[in-house]
Amino acid sequence: FMDASGRMSGWPRRTQVQALCLWAVWRFLPAKQDLTEKEVNEVLKARVTFGDHVQIRRSLIENGLMKRTIDGAIYRRIERKPTEEAQLFLRALMKR
Repeated sequence: FMDASGRMSGWPRRTQVQALCLWAVWRFLPAKQDLTEKEVNEVLKARVTFGDHVQIRRSLIENGLMKRTIDGAIYRRIERKPTEEAQLFLRALMKR
């Protein structure tokens, strides 16, 4: 589900694999910075090649990797340490 450049090329069916892929996108969101929906979409569109950046944005929020204001005006990456499995996955991606 990740291409040679580390971009998401598809949305996995398995929830566990989805979570790993979300970490790969999460790392490209700026830390400790408020973003507009447009800015988030720009980051996601650059990291997601299968055309459904909206699904990824929703999933990042649902999985506790990003939050937004009630009106959806401001988004922010949630700072947390990736799971051990996610860390291994991210290291493997960076070696590509």
